[in-house]
Amino acid sequence: MNCRTTIAVIDHNMGLNRGHKLDKDGKLMYKKVYSKVSSQWIPKAVYNPKNYFWMPMLMKMCVVQKEATTLPPVPVKDRGNIAPVPAPPTREMISKLISRFRKAYDDS
Repeated sequence: MNCRTTIAVIDHNMGLNRGHKLDKDGKLMYKKVYSKVSSQWIPKAVYNPKNYFWMPMLMKMCVVQKEATTLPPVPVKDRGNIAPVPAPPTREMISKLISRFRKAYDDS
């Protein structure tokens, strides 16, 4: 999740100053967008396409970092039983088990 957020921030920062797209006459281009809030059509500026020149460099750096860095394995802790009281023996639980079909289960 942290890497995804970082990539989103880099993408945002690299696309900040890309400027408005111009038509063949040199005028700013707009697209029509319907606003549900105001219930009317509004013009929205069209920007130049994003440039992803930084992406291959970032991917290469990630691969190099992955090969260079090794983290020790995280030991898995045995959480055990989460019950506040220890479990009774299975035979004892079966002897107290009541069913709507039979009054008690037999040992077999």
